[in-house]
Amino acid sequence: DDFAGTCPFHGDCLEGLASGPAIQARAGKPGHELAADDPHWLPVIDALAEAFSTLFVTLAPARILLGGGVGVGQPHLLPAIRAAVVEKLGGYLPFVDAHSIEARIAHAALGGQAGPLGAICLAELALKSAD
Repeated sequence: DDFAGTCPFHGDCLEGLASGPAIQARAGKPGHELAADDPHWLPVIDALAEAFSTLFVTLAPARILLGGGVGVGQPHLLPAIRAAVVEKLGGYLPFVDAHSIEARIAHAALGGQAGPLGAICLAELALKSAD
């Protein structure tokens, strides 16, 4: 893939490859105008699956929550991302497989408010644990 990405700082970082502006630059129209089976979704799926696979290998998170405009606005991507993560890991991690992947990668339940409300929840937990 020779797409240079849209991030003004890094070009082809995750944001530069899989964000709304990146999808629009690649496809020539915004993601909400693309059909679920449009081939322009394939590089987005691949970039997110690569990032999530890397997170599982390096940090072993219990769960990865997908939010943002692409994650929340395009629910059809989640099954494809999950399948791509399982394929990329190739059985390397016994805790991430076809049977557990639905629990490991999910949509952010707070939708577009996941970032700010999640930060507030973490701050509240930190305050409670400081007591």
